[in-house]
Amino acid sequence: MLKRLDRYVLGSFLRHWLVVALAFVALFTALDLVGHSDEFGEAKKAYGSIGGQVLRYYLLNAPFLLVQFAPYVTLLAALSTVMQLRRNREWTPQLTAGRSAWRAFLPMLGASLVIGFLLSGMREGSFPRLQLERAELEARLFEQEDWEPRELWLRGTRDQRIQIDAYAPRAEGGPRIVGLEVFSLGPRGEDVSIRAQRAFWDGTGWELEEGRRTLAGDRASEQPVERLEIEGFRPRDVVRAWIGQNQPLELTRRDAGELLARDSGHRQAATLRWSLTAAPWVHLVLLLIGLPFVLNFERQSSLEGVAVGLLLCALFFVADFLFQDLGQRGVLSPAVAGIAPVVLFGGLGLAGQDRLAT
Repeated sequence: MLKRLDRYVLGSFLRHWLVVALAFVALFTALDLVGHSDEFGEAKKAYGSIGGQVLRYYLLNAPFLLVQFAPYVTLLAALSTVMQLRRNREWTPQLTAGRSAWRAFLPMLGASLVIGFLLSGMREGSFPRLQLERAELEARLFEQEDWEPRELWLRGTRDQRIQIDAYAPRAEGGPRIVGLEVFSLGPRGEDVSIRAQRAFWDGTGWELEEGRRTLAGDRASEQPVERLEIEGFRPRDVVRAWIGQNQPLELTRRDAGELLARDSGHRQAATLRWSLTAAPWVHLVLLLIGLPFVLNFERQSSLEGVAVGLLLCALFFVADFLFQDLGQRGVLSPAVAGIAPVVLFGGLGLAGQDRLAT
């Protein structure tokens, strides 16, 4: 059960976290609004009133911003909490009462880990539901056109290779594909291809227009085909393919697993999956790295300690980017590339315990 001092530190930390989170989201939303003012002007000329659509877009974009900057939010909230305690002379009494610094930190450390896992769950649950509408609004507001991605490649669960010339998710009657080609192997290893001018999703499969199935080899033949059902080839899979090609860092851990299950050589998906597995622990690691420098009571001021802590945390993200790049290039295994930064910098943070005041 939390004691009174624990509740006080935890409450202060959570208040700072909410303030910093709102500040980050508001700041980057405002910067984005200013940066796209010309595009909004063009969209208003094309569509008339767009205020509701702009508001909707930025509401949908807020979870993506929050997840992206959440580790920084957690670190800044913890640093602000400790500096407030020092400024109000509330920190030294905790130490003189017999508490170690790490024991006093415990509420923040535990809360940071909980926040990390909650945001990881939010990413897995909300990103797939928001990505399509967000992409559609982005295309409409910034490019003044409907979102219809082109030149998409994806795989079915049985190694079918699927090529799509254009995809219209909001076409009349349901999602529509223009220019569909599916390549697979027959029971005897012969090449099988299915081509169609158009394909329409009916809820369980794709109705083909001018569909033809071609079998190569000694039993070469061609015959019409009117319907196509492939496991792993649904509208959501098409959207996932577009995200993987254009915004891979917005894939969820489940999405990365789906891509990896269909293509075991997809190193980007494998590395991202391990990185997302370790992501909740990043919040805790940043506190382990940054907090000891704020409580250095010796020669430097607390602000100088904050600067050093922030610099080390920035180095963490540089190292994380570097390791992920090496993993995607095949220099490191995906597991090492995904979790090594957390392990290395977590160890560095634990090694910095001797800097804490006692």
